[in-house]
Amino acid sequence: MRGLYGSHAHPLTRILRGLPTSWDTSIATMQFPSWVTTFAWSPCSRSIAISRGGCPATVEILDAATLVRLTTPELPTDDLCPANGLVFSPDGRLLTWYGYEKGESDRGKLISWDLQTGGLVSAISAEEISSNCVPITYSACGTMFGVLFCGSGDATINTYNALSGTHICSRLVKFRVSGEIWTHGECLRFATVTPGHITTWEAGFASTHALTEVETLSIPGGCHDPTFLLVHPTLPRLAFVCEGRVRVWDTQDSKFLLDPVHVVRVRWMSFSPDGRFFACNSTTSEGKTTGIYL
Repeated sequence: MRGLYGSHAHPLTRILRGLPTSWDTSIATMQFPSWVTTFAWSPCSRSIAISRGGCPATVEILDAATLVRLTTPELPTDDLCPANGLVFSPDGRLLTWYGYEKGESDRGKLISWDLQTGGLVSAISAEEISSNCVPITYSACGTMFGVLFCGSGDATINTYNALSGTHICSRLVKFRVSGEIWTHGECLRFATVTPGHITTWEAGFASTHALTEVETLSIPGGCHDPTFLLVHPTLPRLAFVCEGRVRVWDTQDSKFLLDPVHVVRVRWMSFSPDGRFFACNSTTSEGKTTGIYL
């Protein structure tokens, strides 16, 4: 498959697609002329939202089968730069993006669109900003979303009303959260890493009640301290980075689904909702930004 874009003047993003039982990193390729900061799968897995740029940022929605651009949601101003936050609502109608205002290093922006009308739903100012880890998750009913802001040694989870943009509550997490937050029923979950183990925690969207420990798993492959972690919310899939390599693990069958892919720095990872595809946005040893769809 030919790339939709191509330029040797900019870092390139490569997109590769395959099947989960025979993942192959040479099936299809797509190239972009600028940095791709994050991806998001639609709930039906039929489209992909991509945030890229410098400043101003660009948000595009592509057909997942053909990689043809379907639409480009319009940002409210031209001074917004991309960060690592992008998510569809459970019904696929809303798309929420996180970025920051150019020149305002401490001011983040949460932008939501109605994809059926193309209109802007809300634009929320957030004092926190983190370009390294800002995942977002919607509640199962789609009325709220949670945003994770990672600090050097702890994290803050804020929740908002999806339509009005009203702030609901904040929760300080006194340890390092690894990877994304995700939805389980009307609660949100996240994972933390201790040497050799991964622990999953649960918290309510609309309250600040105590965190509940869900389960603890041993990290496979002899990796004791992964630098990035991703847990599929409903399927036995686990992705992590260890010693500069991305690995995907089937926790039910205890086998690796992806041969180690060498990277320098992972910026973002994601599973499609149906578990058939996996995306990784990283910097390779050659200095290129690479996205792998599997």
